[in-house]
Amino acid sequence: MNTRHTHVYCDLCKAIRPIEISDMHADDVSGRYTEASDLLCSVCGNHIATLYVPKSKTAAEEALQRGTAPG
Repeated sequence: MNTRHTHVYCDLCKAIRPIEISDMHADDVSGRYTEASDLLCSVCGNHIATLYVPKSKTAAEEALQRGTAPG
């Protein structure tokens, strides 16, 4: 997806450029994220960052983190 109105600084271009957001992919080895998408410079294609979508937590997982029993 090309985003004309969102810009980032590109280290290769040494300028502020529009970004391109790649298609979602799943390459997380930690198991904490469901999908990821890369932010790329739309001029030179430099990889700026990867955005990860966290997995939703179950009620049991949230209770364990709070230290309380679910229910």
